[in-house]
Amino acid sequence: MYLTHFLGKGEIQRVVLVESAIDALSFATLDKTNYKENKTVYLSADGAGAIPTKDLQAVLERGGQVIVGFDADQAGEQMAWKVAQSLPGVTRLQPNRGKDWNEQLLGNNKPSVSVDNPVEWSRIAKALGKPENYINRVTDVVTAFKSGQPLSEKATTAMRSDRDAYKQSMDSLWKWHSIANTLGKSSQYLSRIAEVALVFNADKPTPLSAEAVATMQRDRNIFQVVDTSQKVLQHLGKPTGNANGELLFRGKNFYQVKGVQNDFRLDCYDRGLILAVSQGRVQKADLTNDDFDRFRALGQKLQVGVVKLGEISAGKKFSKNCDLEVSS
Repeated sequence: MYLTHFLGKGEIQRVVLVESAIDALSFATLDKTNYKENKTVYLSADGAGAIPTKDLQAVLERGGQVIVGFDADQAGEQMAWKVAQSLPGVTRLQPNRGKDWNEQLLGNNKPSVSVDNPVEWSRIAKALGKPENYINRVTDVVTAFKSGQPLSEKATTAMRSDRDAYKQSMDSLWKWHSIANTLGKSSQYLSRIAEVALVFNADKPTPLSAEAVATMQRDRNIFQVVDTSQKVLQHLGKPTGNANGELLFRGKNFYQVKGVQNDFRLDCYDRGLILAVSQGRVQKADLTNDDFDRFRALGQKLQVGVVKLGEISAGKKFSKNCDLEVSS
């Protein structure tokens, strides 16, 4: 059974999924700005996890947003990833104070995830792929804690470090899911990310494989190139004096961006087409580590506003003589 609460007018553009009716009302109270712009449904699964999948899929297909706002604990994460598995493209949002949205509304000043909860430490250590002797030692410490023995300062420091590393990994998985969706990856691809996250967050977890970490990093690198290329187009627009609407920013590889922000191609002088984006979705990506490094550096300069006009030129054609070393 699920309960709903509506705010705003017009066609539904946002759906927020939470665990209880009180969380739905609490989120709606905290969400005063957003619902005025978009009609929002605050949907409570009432702890059972039942959701109207087909209706939510329709919201996503028309460009709307489905936010998974389940509790900030292991069970909440599992519920969120199960939704992501059946509804690729959802967005994860959790309270940053207290375990749920009602606690956040009431002003709970405790972090959403306690770093001083030893009971979870063994599972987290296993998820992080810690050595067996380390896990055994953690198990002994947790057992002693359950019998009333306080944690030592050294153990507390190690536990907090593992908790932070685990949270960073979980955040990275949600970021990967979001990036993969933005890049236009298939629903099967997005569901596979959810599967990886579910076993990583399980009671008996499986650490992230080297293959998963490498694939996640490559997707993030491709997204960096797409994002930087879009910023180049956004900042410069179509150059005057060039009917083809070409942009060239120069470095050793003479990259050329041509098009508009969500429909463009990126060419390299000696390799031809290396990236094609249509309607914001990646159609082709033939990029190297050298490309990633160069675009990462350019993206950082664009972000802080130190790119000189000489580094990004409009209306130029490829030429081996136009090499210009990027400088800040």
